[in-house]
Amino acid sequence: MAVAKIKIPTNQNDITLIQVMTYNSSALDRIGVVKTFCSGDVNELSLDEADLISATVLELLNDGHPVFNPFVTINDVTYGFNPNLRKMSVSEFVDLDEYCKTPNTTAHNAMSVLYRPITMRIGKKYTIEKYSDTRALECAEELKHMPFDLYRGAIAFFLICQNHCMNNLSKYSNLQWKQLASQGVIAELKTLLEISGDGTTPL
Repeated sequence: MAVAKIKIPTNQNDITLIQVMTYNSSALDRIGVVKTFCSGDVNELSLDEADLISATVLELLNDGHPVFNPFVTINDVTYGFNPNLRKMSVSEFVDLDEYCKTPNTTAHNAMSVLYRPITMRIGKKYTIEKYSDTRALECAEELKHMPFDLYRGAIAFFLICQNHCMNNLSKYSNLQWKQLASQGVIAELKTLLEISGDGTTPL
């Protein structure tokens, strides 16, 4: 009997944002979970194997702490995290706030507000494209494929920055803030902010 060859994610870097969005917006059974997060001869698995793989993958979704990275490269395009959130335009904030209310369907859109193609980079300093909702929607399709751990890190970083300079976060953001605080993530990322001086450096 041939052995099924399955590629199973071993950490959140192996999981894409679109995979998590698909999982969160659908009522997937064990087979659905395996087909969503794994690749290969899924149909050759036994039900017991599918159960084991499904349980393992779902544990990964809540495993570890978010990892903030100001850069993400997808299809040879490098995107940079907004290097100056304090100067975010009204349109950027309104769009981001709206997208964060429905993360199961618009998380990639939120990322396209925070991450935009880099136009110039000198060492750690860089500039990104000026915000355009039309352009952001184009980039969002690519950012569906960003690693899930970077998504978690970007959202956590954004919430920390907003907590410092804004009094009114969306209901969704407040909920996420409480969840991150309960997981000990906030303290860890505050330390990261103190070390990095804000995480990113504008030109």
